[in-house]
Amino acid sequence: MEALAQLRARKEGGLFGFRDRWRLNRAIAEACTRAGLPVMTSHQVGRHSFAARLLRQGKTLKEVQEAGGWSPDSLPMLARVYGHLERKAVDSAVRDADGELSAMLKARSAVA
Repeated sequence: MEALAQLRARKEGGLFGFRDRWRLNRAIAEACTRAGLPVMTSHQVGRHSFAARLLRQGKTLKEVQEAGGWSPDSLPMLARVYGHLERKAVDSAVRDADGELSAMLKARSAVA
């Protein structure tokens, strides 16, 4: 925070050398275009990483929607874009539950 505050205090060249708030995204767009990649803004990249990270940690789409400040109406969009990541967590939970059930059945049959 202190290092960023010192950068912000500088008046020449703007924060991080960009003169206005649009220059960063223009630089990203130019780099993406040169690399032949789809153009994504810093906002899109940041939100995507945020959502993907939370889903990898096992959070639900509803939790991601609330934490990310997406509107309640955006849940279908989040499911469309990130649903495959949540699906992995659901599949893992089902496998874990299946393993626990198998262990319980083996333990029960060993006692009987």
